[in-house]
Amino acid sequence: LMPLLLIECKAENSPAQNQVFGYNDVIGAHFVCICLGENAQTFWKEKDTVVSAPFLPSYTELYQARQRLQ
Repeated sequence: LMPLLLIECKAENSPAQNQVFGYNDVIGAHFVCICLGENAQTFWKEKDTVVSAPFLPSYTELYQARQRLQ
């Protein structure tokens, strides 16, 4: 079983990035999303680079991207 997405939800102006990436070191999800208030930022690795999108993709988009990145 491989987690697809790890989401961390916090109040606005809360530091969450280090916390969620620390969790993901253990969990190993392909994608990480940080939600602060109504804003979402989704992160993933492409080769050795961390890239992001300013929204939470749909399950289908995440699944297809995971297939492409493997």
